[in-house]
Amino acid sequence: MASGHDGNASGAVVIRLEVSDVRAESPLHTHWDVLIHVVGGIRVTTGAGLWLTEPELCVVELADAAAYWLSRPVPVPFVYSSLESSEPWLLRFAEREPGRWAGESPWQLFRNDETCSLEELRQALVGYVADVSSLLPERRTVLRLLSSESTRYADLLAFLSR
Repeated sequence: MASGHDGNASGAVVIRLEVSDVRAESPLHTHWDVLIHVVGGIRVTTGAGLWLTEPELCVVELADAAAYWLSRPVPVPFVYSSLESSEPWLLRFAEREPGRWAGESPWQLFRNDETCSLEELRQALVGYVADVSSLLPERRTVLRLLSSESTRYADLLAFLSR
């Protein structure tokens, strides 16, 4: 089952992040296991169509990056890099022109000239984190392991505990 949120309220797709098939690939004993071994598929759609698809991604790790970025008061580029990848980053959104944000990824299917507002990007990422939260396997174990790391995952836990 795929889940996803548009980045706006009008129903027009500006940016949409969909997550599917969320599962734990191995037993979850530490916070590192949660970050790396809870995987799922991701699809990112923009007004230009399906822009990025990856069948197996560390979905909690991306949710952690999103929650951290969303909690920052000043908009800076969103950058997701993974402990599982040799790429310096896997997903990046930056302000391309004043008030308009655009993404790039080594996995992108085409160069995307579509842009979105900061609020549309924020809403798409909030929706992604909410979807990951609703699809988490072993939810209580995940929350316990992440909360055992003091305040490191406070931003993510605030979203997952909703």
